[in-house]
Amino acid sequence: MKAGDAGLYDLLLHSRDRAYTVPELAEQVAGADLRIVSFIEPIRYDPAAFIGDPALAQKIDRMSWIDRCAFAELLTGNLKTHVFYVVKSSNPSETIAGANDEELRPVLMGLDPATAPAALRSSGQLAVDFDGLKLSFPVSGLAIELLALMDGHRTIGEIRQAMASHAHPMNQQEFDQTFAQLFTLLNGLNLAFLKK
Repeated sequence: MKAGDAGLYDLLLHSRDRAYTVPELAEQVAGADLRIVSFIEPIRYDPAAFIGDPALAQKIDRMSWIDRCAFAELLTGNLKTHVFYVVKSSNPSETIAGANDEELRPVLMGLDPATAPAALRSSGQLAVDFDGLKLSFPVSGLAIELLALMDGHRTIGEIRQAMASHAHPMNQQEFDQTFAQLFTLLNGLNLAFLKK
């Protein structure tokens, strides 16, 4: 640890620090008349990322979102800190930008649209390391073509138009499904965001 003894003490032994589980956080946040809208990195709080058994995944899907987040926390056991966004409890809106708004621009973070597609084409997998928990996520060939167009300048609508005249053209339904899956994965890993 680069911070020395003082940093180690602050990280692990500080007298005012207290560890919170996801349910405890949700309770504290609700007590302040707020609600959690997203954890960062979202995919780490999604049990589906870690479970391959369809029957178990189906049972987990019936749980509330916060209970699924808590389940993922217990399942992985390696979340050291929780980072999250909150809004007022009275705010009824979704509050998170959706991949269905064609005016938004997907922006990659930590991935280069010029080089990442080539690496993904060879493996077909996006490998990640969550503090020692190594996972890989399949990325389809069409999703890789979309990734190559996510240069931070094109809007989702412009990417859709480019794919309509691509060597492997996509209809609207294929585009919506492929783009949503790709963006959910990348955003879940803090590798892509949407901006106006």
